[in-house]
Amino acid sequence: MQGVGRADVLLYFKCPTTKQMRCPVNAYAVSAHGHGIRGGIKLLESVIMPKANKILIEVMYKADYCLPCFYMDQTVLEVQAKYADSIEYHRVDFLRGEGKKRFLELSCSLYGEEIVNKHCRVAPVPSLFIDGELVFDAIPPIFELEDAIEEAIQQKRSNQMR
Repeated sequence: MQGVGRADVLLYFKCPTTKQMRCPVNAYAVSAHGHGIRGGIKLLESVIMPKANKILIEVMYKADYCLPCFYMDQTVLEVQAKYADSIEYHRVDFLRGEGKKRFLELSCSLYGEEIVNKHCRVAPVPSLFIDGELVFDAIPPIFELEDAIEEAIQQKRSNQMR
């Protein structure tokens, strides 16, 4: 593929606008067998799973210097106390450790593995996922976040009663 380079375990691509080499996330590991993005990535669903009666809220987070990420995180932290018995919150810091893998896992669930591999299409940053489903790709007002949480809680309870 033209304009794509690989340095160690990072996949770089040439930005069509600026013509600069970019790495959307430091997690594009390619296995020794050449199986692409999934080659060396272990699924984290077993690691990052909410307790049976709680919903899982995840925020895709770049770093503290990314103000949209910081404000989305703060918005979730403001409502977390209100729903402490119903939600489990994880900040997916995709520039470090296990956050890289979870970020790619959620990106693949959104767009499919082929699109992520071939077109470097990844989950929006910042974004908010509830139980693995993209709910917000921009900082939500608190009342909208509370509505989304309450809807997810009701949906989870109705699914458990079935």
